[in-house]
Amino acid sequence: MKKVNPTKSRKIQKLRGYLIEEVVIEGVLLDVRENPSYPEQYIEVYYFKDYVWAVISGSNPDRYITMYRSRKLKKEYGL
Repeated sequence: MKKVNPTKSRKIQKLRGYLIEEVVIEGVLLDVRENPSYPEQYIEVYYFKDYVWAVISGSNPDRYITMYRSRKLKKEYGL
């Protein structure tokens, strides 16, 4: 598993209701995409708790950066 900053993970949990680790471990990985805005990052798309989540990952260093629910991706995957 990639590195997770525990302080940032708790902050994200307060904002979004779940830890990054929960989404990654318990969710179903649907896709991995390049991030068009940042070439050193990619987007992992997960289905978790009846919603589609985008988890942003950095490739250098190998770590999770943030996550958010995505209505756009939910519509794209027809979920």
